[in-house]
Amino acid sequence: MRKLFLFLIAICFFSPFVTPVWAVDLHAFGDITYEDNDTTGGTSGFGLGQLDFWATHRIDEEGKMKAFLEIVVENADGWVIDLERLWVEYTLRSNIAIRGGRFHTSLGYWNREYHHGAHMQLTTFRPLFLDFEDGDFGIFPSHSVGLMGVADFDTGAGFWHYELQYGNGSTFLSTEDRAGNITPGEIDPKNVGDVDDGKGIAMRLKFFPSMVEGLGFGVSGVFNKVNEERTNDLTGDTDVFTLSDQRITAFDVSYVENNFDLIF
Repeated sequence: MRKLFLFLIAICFFSPFVTPVWAVDLHAFGDITYEDNDTTGGTSGFGLGQLDFWATHRIDEEGKMKAFLEIVVENADGWVIDLERLWVEYTLRSNIAIRGGRFHTSLGYWNREYHHGAHMQLTTFRPLFLDFEDGDFGIFPSHSVGLMGVADFDTGAGFWHYELQYGNGSTFLSTEDRAGNITPGEIDPKNVGDVDDGKGIAMRLKFFPSMVEGLGFGVSGVFNKVNEERTNDLTGDTDVFTLSDQRITAFDVSYVENNFDLIF
């Protein structure tokens, strides 16, 4: 099954035989920062931010099947290339679609609306508690690997947006040294396989009332079994431990209109 899925992804982006009419639409963004450290006794200087590449590809002429890819190059104690998002989408109906791959977890407003490139988010930096898993303050499962359903409905009184995700559970990566000291690592969404049969579920519901344009109310939740994958530095052996059943709920209110954003 995994080989079949990877084969389909490869076809979506690289095969000239599927539909040569629709080329890959490639975008890129980078930024340069300047840090003034005089007040802390350090030296000031310029630095490169993230280099973000993302691409979309419409596979068929009807537009029912498309693919998305995002790769970020960043300087984290040396240059690192991260695959941030990769999914293939098929539109079942005009308002219902299903995706397979890696995507942002349907948790809260910020994680779904603002992404990796600095110009793709509201502020210069992400809030600390909403940092990505590989960041210094990452505590939430901000990425998911699996299946995702998306649906939109207009009821007259307002517009409803639904998201449902089913995929690999979150796993904390940690290491144990020779003295038995355990060093915790980042949250791993498990791009390839899972450490157990337990899977995570994330869901999000957003309502936009027709009476006030730009106003939205959202509720979301993550239900996940959290594991720890611990590697022994001495032997190289890896053990898996169950940590807890994770329950995260979120509620948000947003008003986005005429270049004015207000988020709660």
